Amino acid sequence: MRACVSGCSPGDVARAHHTERLFEHLYRMAREIQARPQCAGEQLTQLLREMFEPLAVRQLPRHSGRSRVVGDGVNLVVPVPALADGMTPSVVMLAFAQRGRRLFTNDDARLADQILDQLTRAVAFDAAVERGRSEERMRIAQDLHDDIGARLLTLMYQAPTREMEDYLRHTLKDLKTLTRGLAAPSHRLSHAVAEWKADISQRLAAADCELGWSFTYDRDFELSVVQWSALTRVLRELVSNTIATPRRRTSPSMPASSTMYSR
Repeated sequence: MRACVSGCSPGDVARAHHTERLFEHLYRMAREIQARPQCAGEQLTQLLREMFEPLAVRQLPRHSGRSRVVGDGVNLVVPVPALADGMTPSVVMLAFAQRGRRLFTNDDARLADQILDQLTRAVAFDAAVERGRSEERMRIAQDLHDDIGARLLTLMYQAPTREMEDYLRHTLKDLKTLTRGLAAPSHRLSHAVAEWKADISQRLAAADCELGWSFTYDRDFELSVVQWSALTRVLRELVSNTIATPRRRTSPSMPASSTMYSR
């Protein structure tokens, strides 16, 4: 971009900046649509508003294979790409380009089709990357379960004391929870809460501690693997610190209260 500034006109520089912003917007759209395909129409409408500055925009339940100019240039009809199964075919209809200062042209329709093609490619690329991550997580989880799990099981049966056997049994259970979490693409919050409560209750019971549990949330949403892993680690560390503290001898209880709000 710096090399272009000295040898290009102000118009060329402005177009270069506009193109750069356009690709950044396309990438953000692709990430959002990949996570929520049902918002494709809303995201595309916002992008077309920024590109053509129409006086009016409507999303209509119609099918169209490509973008086209209608009404002698008054309107531009842009199809919303079907990026997920079950999406209802629809189009975005724009009226009066550049705030009514000009009519739409066939060049605008071709530009809109190019944008749709790039958006579809970006979403497909993001989906392929996520599939690769999911397959790698499943492979790692399977390797951990087969290799480390088998070794822990052997050590548990060879444990010289009952305490060591119980410790290895709990470690093996933690490993199974971890591998199950890695293999899953996401975790429903209510299911994760139930697993957290069961895990904490078992650990505290083994340490002669009682659990006072209160957990509220405004919506039962999906946790990503990263979110689930982070919250699981935080809760386990809190429990470990509670068990390790000397105060548990005089006050063998752990009150737990948490509230989660989705955005």
